[in-house]
Amino acid sequence: MPPDELIKTIYLGDRGCKGISIDFWEKIIKLKIDCISRIRSSTGNWEYYNKECIDDGYIVFSDIENYKIDPIGVFACDFIFDFFIKNTEYESCGKKVYTFIFEVGYPAGDIVGCADTMTIEIKARELWLEDPQKPGVKIID
Repeated sequence: MPPDELIKTIYLGDRGCKGISIDFWEKIIKLKIDCISRIRSSTGNWEYYNKECIDDGYIVFSDIENYKIDPIGVFACDFIFDFFIKNTEYESCGKKVYTFIFEVGYPAGDIVGCADTMTIEIKARELWLEDPQKPGVKIID
């Protein structure tokens, strides 16, 4: 499934981002999420579907062109409040490059010691999910 379709099947409401890892040699970024749920309803809503939940799972971006984290050097709170593909998609080396936006923190900035938000922007060609119980298996559907 292409990234722009896969992202529509990922539910991250009331979820937390536990960490980020960057592999420069493999051009991979992994976001560790406390629980990744899937949207399988024809309505496009989560509807409390729990059969495919991945505890401590990863959202994996690969074949990365570049990334940025803003603001630099902060530890944001773990609350995930947005994950989407920006409407900037282009071809490079014969493959589509997608601009993924992932935002964590507290939009209101009302928690003591937390940055308002941290935005991670990743330009990558591939996206998949990974279950720590099945390492190395790309979940793309």
